Amino acid sequence: MLMNAHSAPSSGQPPFLIDRAISAMRELASQVPHRPIQQTQLLALQIASWMHLSQVGKIEEPNLQFNRTDVHMNAIPSILEGLAKSLLHEADRQIFKARHIGLYEDRELFSVLECAEDLIRCNMFSRIYSAEHLSALATFSATLEVTSLRLPSELSQLLVTLAAPAAGTEMLICYDDTLSKGLIAAAVAEQAHIHVETPDPTLPWVFKLASASNFSIASHDPLLDVSPDDGDLAHFHCGIISAPMGKRYPTESMHRRYQVPSTDSSILGIQHALSKISGRTVALVPNNLLFASGDANNLRSYLLRQKLLFAVISLPTALLQSTSVEFSILILQHNSESVVFIEGSTEEFFNRDGRGRSTLNGWPLLVEIFRDPSAWPTHASAVAHDALEASGQALLPRRHIGAKRTPPTRGRQVRELGELVSIHRPRPRVASEETTPVFEVGPSDFPKFGKLTESSRRVDAPTADLSKALIQPNDILLAAKGAIGKVAMAGRICAPLPMVVSQACVILRPHPRSRLPPEILFAYLRSNLGQDLLLQRRTGNTVPNLLAKDISSLPVEIPSDAECDDIRNLLERQEILQFQVDVLLREQAMNGDLICQIFEGGQ
Repeated sequence: MLMNAHSAPSSGQPPFLIDRAISAMRELASQVPHRPIQQTQLLALQIASWMHLSQVGKIEEPNLQFNRTDVHMNAIPSILEGLAKSLLHEADRQIFKARHIGLYEDRELFSVLECAEDLIRCNMFSRIYSAEHLSALATFSATLEVTSLRLPSELSQLLVTLAAPAAGTEMLICYDDTLSKGLIAAAVAEQAHIHVETPDPTLPWVFKLASASNFSIASHDPLLDVSPDDGDLAHFHCGIISAPMGKRYPTESMHRRYQVPSTDSSILGIQHALSKISGRTVALVPNNLLFASGDANNLRSYLLRQKLLFAVISLPTALLQSTSVEFSILILQHNSESVVFIEGSTEEFFNRDGRGRSTLNGWPLLVEIFRDPSAWPTHASAVAHDALEASGQALLPRRHIGAKRTPPTRGRQVRELGELVSIHRPRPRVASEETTPVFEVGPSDFPKFGKLTESSRRVDAPTADLSKALIQPNDILLAAKGAIGKVAMAGRICAPLPMVVSQACVILRPHPRSRLPPEILFAYLRSNLGQDLLLQRRTGNTVPNLLAKDISSLPVEIPSDAECDDIRNLLERQEILQFQVDVLLREQAMNGDLICQIFEGGQ
């Protein structure tokens, strides 16, 4: 676990003033608003590196050294170009390879120069290796707006801790554009040899200089430039890969070592890591990799068949600033006996801010659960590879932990939902086909209590197969897309036109001879148990949904006749109370109107 980023280094050197450095970068964005923030921040870091190299005597040519009293804005571009060519060490030259300085006006460059000086005064650059300084740099680097997949510091700490680098071992990190994961790894495992592969290495070179650490940095896209010499691939003890999500690669980029052909970056990334890492690999992947068909299914089968999958950890939504895609962590390890599933998307693992973003403040608890899953039966479960491969189930943790979270049936009979109802899903409209005017019902129309009887949203629905989407009394309406788990029961329809469900819903129509009355099934689906079972079955990368086969296989407990009578009485009482609440609310609104009329001079 990382040390406090604000603590004073044990070496006696002044601490990195991280809060001041972050403020300087944010202020720079407001001072140079018409330039891309990514380029502006990078330029400030390059100029700060130039200042530091001048201070420590690593720039030999006098005309390239930084002199605050004699610096001319129009000379900075040529100076940075000269540094990229003439510095003695290749690592230092790499810092200045990427240049966008020609886009800036003198007044903008002056603001960038002041920010760079602030970074120097914040003690960003260290001359002595220290774990505390590395930790602070990692936190700072995670705040920079310089990469499309910027991982928050807490997530990077979780990935590194799960990878478990040790002193003297070789660790591979793929796609670490800010070196945040590498800095954390160097802080927690002194003397570990850390290798970074990333398409844009400028910032890693900057932070290598700032940290006084000996990272090995390769400037290439790991999935395109597989092996620079096309010889034997090096093997590392552990590693992390967080490939760009959703990116597609040309088919000619596939290397012979890829067992599952694909153009998907996440699928290729996992195979790239497995070919170079002999120990544990930690991969950050989009959730669709856990349940999608095609190449994703082929990869899951391969990992299970080869006993490579060690654990799956789900994560909260909205952790990343740049995307709303849901993602999880795969932990890969050779000769795994089973797969440990950990549900990490529940409230105890994160905080949500007022802007809908999440912070993974509970990551240490996830590590604790991973190290001893048997002590956390409500959050973790182990399943044998053979059982997973035979069942063909998705690898979503909530699917495999649900059985332990479901209350005992107390001797009740259990049936699958598909045995009790027929499932009807509305068909999308085709532009040229005949339509019929109807009223449409969606999840937002479902009443909190009582039965659904009307709707006010008029639409044109396909006339063909319209009967399958028409709502009938005693139908149960289930939200199967978006607002998963919302349920309503249809009463006597009072609308002047037929009523249908929207594309976000399905109709559960009880079989005429079903032993379970529709109101009892409705109550079951709205109960905590029913809601848990529904949520465990949701899939979808950005918009959650329920598949028809998962709805059909939902287990349903059959209450006794006496329990059914009790449920009916409680539902009727709820309906009566809701009617009384509606009357009181109308009366309350009417009184408010009368008060307004009095002040406006009415009667």
